[in-house]
Parts: sequence; C-alpha cells; structure tokens
Amino acid sequence: MHWATILSMLGCALASAYLVFVEGWDATYAGVTVAGSAIAVCTLLLAILRALSAPTDRADFMRSALRTMRGDLGDFLRMLRMRR
Repeated sequence: MHWATILSMLGCALASAYLVFVEGWDATYAGVTVAGSAIAVCTLLLAILRALSAPTDRADFMRSALRTMRGDLGDFLRMLRMRR
C-alpha cells in the first residue's frame, strides 16, 4: 500500500479514537463522521487538482486517480482478508 494511504488510515483511526475515548461519542457515529470527513476532503482535493490540470490531461488524471483508489481498496481488503 502507498504510504499516504497508510497515514490517512492511521489519522482516521486516531481521530475516531479521540472522539470515542476523550469526547465520549458513540463509536459508530464517530466512525461515520470521520470517514465522511475524510471522503469529503479527498473529493475536494481531487476536484481542485482536476480543475487545475490541463484540459487534455483531465481524462487521464481521473482514470489514474480511480485506478489508484481501486488498487488501494483492494489492498486494504486483502489485508483484512476480505474478498472484493
């Protein structure tokens, strides 16, 4: 897996643990909140990068971004020994 993916998962786990143990949130609500925030930030960053890319490179950018996300999801599920 890519190092950025591992650091992102670690950050989400730490944020969820903080919300559950320090703030006293329900674990499910904390997990959904952190995951939703992470997805929103990633989507915003991808939209900004796509908008800043050259018009001829936009299709390749989206294709490579989606390929990377699928690969990371497959690696993550394989690490959890789940099938995709």
